[in-house]
Amino acid sequence: MRWKPTRVSQLTLLLLAFLSLGVLLAVEHFKRGIDRPYLAEKLRAAERMRQAIEAISAALVERGHDFDPNTDPRQTGLIGVEFTAITNDRGVLAAKQVVTNPNFAALVVEMLLSAGLEKGDTIAVGWTGSLPGANLAVLCAAETLGLRVIPIASVAASMYGANDPEFTWLDMEKLLVEKDVLHTRSVAASFGGDEDRGKGMGESGRELIRKALQRVGVPLIYEPSFEGQVAARMRTYAERAGKAPIRMYVNVGGGMASLGARINGLLLKPGLTRSARGLRFRREGVLPLMAKQGLPVVHVNYIDRLCQRYGFPTDPQADDMPGTGPMYHTEEYDVRLAGGLLAALLVVFFVTIRLDMRHYVARHKRANEMV
Repeated sequence: MRWKPTRVSQLTLLLLAFLSLGVLLAVEHFKRGIDRPYLAEKLRAAERMRQAIEAISAALVERGHDFDPNTDPRQTGLIGVEFTAITNDRGVLAAKQVVTNPNFAALVVEMLLSAGLEKGDTIAVGWTGSLPGANLAVLCAAETLGLRVIPIASVAASMYGANDPEFTWLDMEKLLVEKDVLHTRSVAASFGGDEDRGKGMGESGRELIRKALQRVGVPLIYEPSFEGQVAARMRTYAERAGKAPIRMYVNVGGGMASLGARINGLLLKPGLTRSARGLRFRREGVLPLMAKQGLPVVHVNYIDRLCQRYGFPTDPQADDMPGTGPMYHTEEYDVRLAGGLLAALLVVFFVTIRLDMRHYVARHKRANEMV
């Protein structure tokens, strides 16, 4: 009866394990760096946002503003305080900080171009004072791409947003246009808050917003009902667009006139949705109405989920130099290298195990001959 070895020696198994580990480390180490799509456009948008932030920061320094290193570590001026008379809701500080990274404009570029937008296309935008960094990123991305932007703002802001009554989001827009950094401003604005008409904010807050609107020269949208607020926005977009078709709707923040209802914002994935026609929205706001027309929508809210979807860094201290980070470059495994090393490893496995088995057979025969 011919004897067959039933196992490989422990030494051989150990050597093969180390060899396999070496192959794994080699494949991990020699990943290929590749450029993400739209690299040039992303770089220009991020650089534009960096310049815009510098302009806002410098203006606040001239006013004697003290930057709080705990809330605004980048000293952007895009982070407000906890409560003011125009604060209308709770807010997540980390979300406000993440979107002050100029590279967030590169993320917006990716969403806009992935929807097939082209230079000269018209987009409608609804934003609030809650995420001024995200507002700025959308504006910088759109202008970099040569898009025509029609924004309508809700002035009130959640905690740590643009809630300084003397320096609202509308004031920031005006400053950036005057400094020739950007060229787009909101065409109209509402109080924001409950029902988009400033409910629950107090008369003092609404009066401060009225003064801000007068200061910057933006007309107020104020209708007797919520449905009237939404209809007024839709009319404004149509009038401003003229004969040019609106190609996309962008929502930034949780403005009720834009979303219709808070639950509607949860139905949508943060980021780009090419078609939201199938979603059952609870109450119609501008976004559901635009979606019914078959328009793609970009939903910039729930920043942690948005960043997770697109691989954007959520560390408020992340490198914010334009051109750095996963929006521009990524790594992938070198398939040819991995395939070659795997093939070589299999050959080594086969040869080594065969030789090891022959060694056992030879040693067994010698032992039998000596008996």
